[in-house]
This record gives sequence, structure tokens and C-alpha cells, in this order.
Amino acid sequence: MNLEKKNLNKIIEAALREDGAAADVTSLNMDFPSGTVKASVTARQDGIACGIEIAAEVFRKVSSSTKVTFLIEDGDKLYPGLRAFEIEGLPQDIFAAERVSLNFLSHLSGIATLTADFAEKAAGTPVYDTRKTLPLLRELERYAVLTGGGRNHRFNLSDQVLIKENHIAASGKEIVELINDIKEKIPQDMRIEIEVESLSQFEEAIQGPADIIMLDNFTPGEVAAAVGIARKKNTEVEIEVSGGITLENINLYSLDGVSRISVGTLTSAAAPVDFTLLVDE
Repeated sequence: MNLEKKNLNKIIEAALREDGAAADVTSLNMDFPSGTVKASVTARQDGIACGIEIAAEVFRKVSSSTKVTFLIEDGDKLYPGLRAFEIEGLPQDIFAAERVSLNFLSHLSGIATLTADFAEKAAGTPVYDTRKTLPLLRELERYAVLTGGGRNHRFNLSDQVLIKENHIAASGKEIVELINDIKEKIPQDMRIEIEVESLSQFEEAIQGPADIIMLDNFTPGEVAAAVGIARKKNTEVEIEVSGGITLENINLYSLDGVSRISVGTLTSAAAPVDFTLLVDE
């Protein structure tokens, strides 16, 4: 799990504060028997596991004395009744961490599961995420996309040039001129991507030094036409398809000559995978 530890700690601590974990008026005012209890986190549906270690870290953050035993790892297939990990600790510590832990686990597993579905339907064409992520959770959600077999687009606005329709409209310049102007001002190793909305714009963009041309909301037929134009130009420009991509139609866009397909719904519309925590009797 290639996540910055300090960033993860900040996110978990903020989530626990939001949930009032240090002031659980229910658990803190109950007389539990002395000693620890054991509990297990179990999947309630099929999916792809993601966030196992993150979920466990929530329990450790509440109390360093809570013990966690991992039974599966990220990327494993889930099914109803599969136990993800076991916990042993004081009841009040377990209950304080429970909801935040399961929220991370459910959300990230949902993203990994949806990504795996898209990757399978794409039949070999790489599927990329977008910046349509929940504020402050981008690093975690991008990790979930990787876990599900997807790939990561630029992390933020500073990573890569991406000229979109509003940039073109606001500049008042022709596409090739705009690409050339910005290329002179950025580091030589920084890639340039431009979004186009029609075949005529694509034919303009392919004349410039862009590394990637994104076809926004093209029909499968228009994508095929763009690929044909690129082949005639004998260009090495990458073609990215984006906009309106669903599980039902992604196979229509997985054409020879399409380098990548970006899907915002990987992170913005993934349904959570249901997990439950149950204390052993």
C-alpha cells in the first residue's frame, strides 16, 4: 500500500473527530465486564477488497492496544460471510472505531469492485480514473482504482497540462497555437493533453505537439473515425476516450488505436461494499 503514512494518519484522525469517537456517550457510559472482547469484520456481498490495512489502522488509532489479525488482503475477492480481519480490544475502543473503519473499507472496496468490472469489460484497453474524487480522499480513492486493476490519471492540476474546452474558449486562440504557446512555457518532460469535442477539432489538435488527445463524448463511430485519421497521419499521439462511458457501452470504445479510457464514475459513483462488525459471544 503506497500511501503516505502522515497523510493517512491525518485523514483517519479527522474522520474520528468528525464521528466523535473520543466522546461515545453510549459506550463510555456502559459497564462492560473487565477485559477484552474479540470481534470480526465480515463481508456481506461479493466484490474486491480494498482498504483492509486502512480500516485496521482506525482501530489502532483509537487504541494502540487493540490487536488486529488480517485474514485477507487488498485485491482479494469478497463473498458473503468472508471474514476480512479479526480484532481484540476493549469494547469501548472497538465501538469508537467501528463506523469510521467500515466506512473506509466499504467505500474503497466499492471503488475497487467497480473498477474491476470496468477493466474486465474494457477487454485490455487501460481504464483510468479522473479528478472526480471526494475532497481530501483522492490519494485513497486512487489507490482503490489501482487495486481494482485501473490506472491513475494526473493527481492534480500541477502534474500535467490538460487543455479543456473552457481553456480554448477563454484563450481566443486556435488550438495549434494554444498548444505551441503552452509547450514553450512548461518543463520539457511534462506531457500535454488536449480535450476535443468534434472530429474537426481533433483534426486541428493532431497538427500540434500534444502527447494525448482526449475525445470527449464521442460516439463509437466518431472514435473509430478519429483513430483512422491518426493512422493516416502516422502520428504517435495517444487517443483517450472520455465522457458517457458505462459498463454497458465501454466495449464499444475499446477499439484498436484507443490508448486509454477515462471513467469518472470509478470514484464518483461507486456503490459501497457492505461489511459488518460482530462481537464474538
